[in-house]
Amino acid sequence: MRSLAKRLGFSAFAAFTALATAGAASDTRAPELSAEVACRAEPSTRRVLCALALAAEVGRRVTWADAVVLAAPAASPPLRARVTSRRDAPDKLVVSFVLGEAAGRVELLARAVDCPVTGDGACRATTLPLAVELPALSTP
Repeated sequence: MRSLAKRLGFSAFAAFTALATAGAASDTRAPELSAEVACRAEPSTRRVLCALALAAEVGRRVTWADAVVLAAPAASPPLRARVTSRRDAPDKLVVSFVLGEAAGRVELLARAVDCPVTGDGACRATTLPLAVELPALSTP
C-alpha cells in the first residue's frame, strides 16, 4: 500500500486562496476590512489547514477576530466549528479540517473588531463571508 504522502502527491502542497472585502457595494471608499484565506493539505496528519489573515484599512488595526464554519463537505468536517484569534496576533486565525476523500467548498464567516491606531475614534465590528475549496485525498 502506498503511503498517504505518495497518495496525496503534489496536491498536498497546493494552496487555495479566497479574497473578500467588506463594505457597501456602491461605496467608492477603500474597504474597511479585507481577508485572505489559504488552505494546504497536511498529509502526515490527514488535515487541511486554512490560514485566515485579516487586514484593516490604513490608520486602523484588528484587535479581535474569530471565524465560524458555516458549511463544509461531509467528508471534510472542521475540527472546530469556531476559532478565535490569539491575543498576540488578533489578525490571524487557523481553521483545521479533516482531509477527506472528496474536494469541496467551505464557507466561513470571519468576524472582527478594528480600532483606530491612534486611539481617537470608535472601534467597529465587521463581518466577512468567505469561501474556499478544500483539496481532496488523492487516490492511488
